[in-house]
Amino acid sequence: MELPKAKTSRQLSFEEAIVYIYGESKAGKTLFTSKNANCIILDCEGGSQYLEAYRIEIRSWGDIMEAYKLLLKEKADYCPISIDPISRAYEMLIEQCCKEAHCKSPHLRLWGEINQRMLQMVTSFAALKHGLWLIDHSRNEIEEGAEDIKDYEKSRGIIGDTLRRKIQGKCNVIGYLHLKTIRDGEKIGQQRVLELASSPYFEAGVWGINLPPQIFLTDVGDHSDLDKFLSYFGKNEVIK
Repeated sequence: MELPKAKTSRQLSFEEAIVYIYGESKAGKTLFTSKNANCIILDCEGGSQYLEAYRIEIRSWGDIMEAYKLLLKEKADYCPISIDPISRAYEMLIEQCCKEAHCKSPHLRLWGEINQRMLQMVTSFAALKHGLWLIDHSRNEIEEGAEDIKDYEKSRGIIGDTLRRKIQGKCNVIGYLHLKTIRDGEKIGQQRVLELASSPYFEAGVWGINLPPQIFLTDVGDHSDLDKFLSYFGKNEVIK
């Protein structure tokens, strides 16, 4: 054993990062993902069929495992791997586990196995070092305010709290993507915004890399939003 002579680098590589992006329906989650030139989308819900992207249609848990084996075997240059949405992949796992256990719905012991297999799947894909993006829908719940604070609404990912927090615990970036009302004089419009800083009103945060608190997303043909995102990982190439 030797004492360290230099500090470890704080810079997180894009290939090592696990990114969790959730938000409103049609806010542009899959669109933002697809702007990665070499991204491959494991499409569990058909949301990428009209986008220009590498994609695999996922219709069962077996498809997810087959896709993993192919990516492990072929050493392809896809980056990142996107599972979209992660909540539908979870539903497929529940269906598979119930089929294996010959039951219609999970019992208490089976829930433990299901959640463990889900975490193992996330860990296995991340270990491929292609970068892993987990995309999901959002749900809103009322939070009870403390003392003089009124009750307020908070957005979360669809997956249940216990498993979601364990998955998020593996992530380097948690982003909430939503439509924000923009006022310009008398004109009112909407802007897609990726929130990256923590807030009482949604789940977000960044670990191991410095990202801005917000990124304003652009339209289909404009990649400047992704270029900005990638630049913080030291990836400065222009996406075409």
